[in-house]
Amino acid sequence: MNDKRLLILNMLDEGKISSQEALELLEAIKDDKDNKDLNNETKQDSYQEDTTEKNTEEREDTSNSFVKKSAQAVGNILGKLNVFMDNFQDKLAEEFENVEESFIEESDDESPILNESYTIDEIIDNKKDFVINNPYGPINLYGHDEDNILINIDLAYKKSYENKVKDFYSYKNTNNSFDLSFKNNISSNHKNFKINLDIRIPKNFINSLFVKSLNDDIKIYNITSNELEVENINAPIDINNISSHKIDIKLLNGSYRQSKTATNDLAIKALNANLELDELKSVNTKITNPNGSIDISSINSMTKTLSISGFNSMVKISNIDQSRPIIFENKSINSHSKIGPNLNIIKNFDRDNSDILILNIKANNGKIVIC
Repeated sequence: MNDKRLLILNMLDEGKISSQEALELLEAIKDDKDNKDLNNETKQDSYQEDTTEKNTEEREDTSNSFVKKSAQAVGNILGKLNVFMDNFQDKLAEEFENVEESFIEESDDESPILNESYTIDEIIDNKKDFVINNPYGPINLYGHDEDNILINIDLAYKKSYENKVKDFYSYKNTNNSFDLSFKNNISSNHKNFKINLDIRIPKNFINSLFVKSLNDDIKIYNITSNELEVENINAPIDINNISSHKIDIKLLNGSYRQSKTATNDLAIKALNANLELDELKSVNTKITNPNGSIDISSINSMTKTLSISGFNSMVKISNIDQSRPIIFENKSINSHSKIGPNLNIIKNFDRDNSDILILNIKANNGKIVIC
């Protein structure tokens, strides 16, 4: 087989190029061969020249043409990656559609600081959907064994904002849901207007829990739910001791820390973030984090599939059970990979073997370490 075709097929088999890109390169080789044959026929009709010199020139022409077309194909691939990144960032921005466009940054106010505290104490006697949205400060949320939801609201604001404090929060406690919200567009500067939320929630009465903040920490501990959804921008998310059927995380320009957490489905959509997961316990996991880092300290046996996508990303997965069979699909382009030599990587997928771990990683222009 032609050496160039064998090289292309090996690249395809290793996942370094797609099927379409392989076809483009094979077509480029075919065009070079056709052009070479046509040139040979023309030359035979017109004149004879030294065979050695002619073969040398043809080899150089073919090599130069192949290199040129290969470079063009790589350029097309990188172009597609850039388009993907642009589209991804646009889509991620749409995910945070509830962030008001009129929420512009304000300078520090020089007026005195005032402090007020409020308490919400409501009985919860059945499973509900809980919605907590605080764009003005941190959220500390803990599950407890009581049958009430206890919310402490600590408000700090500059005196010039006094006219905005009236009715600045509201909540609804219905048969199916509990919703806590705050007035929009009071201030984007937490030095002028800040709300600290400390929430105790009955952990056994949560159907779904939606938590959202902006420019400040979110901490969620000791929760059992059917679904957990958390969003944050420019600040950390920390979840600990969570048991949920489904977990959905959206994060822009922050950090995410997960520990002692078990779920059937974990989805993380992040950008420019640092993700740290302590012992991944998720049957199916999908992580997207361009321009960030992903550090998974270990993978529990309940995890069956792990899919990671990034661009300019650092991916590190440590302490994998070396006896566990692994299907490793590396679709990265222009990345550096370091795979532990003692890992049990297999090629044939046995559907009857429930112990198999499927790793699907695409970290273009990045670094991958698996050990």
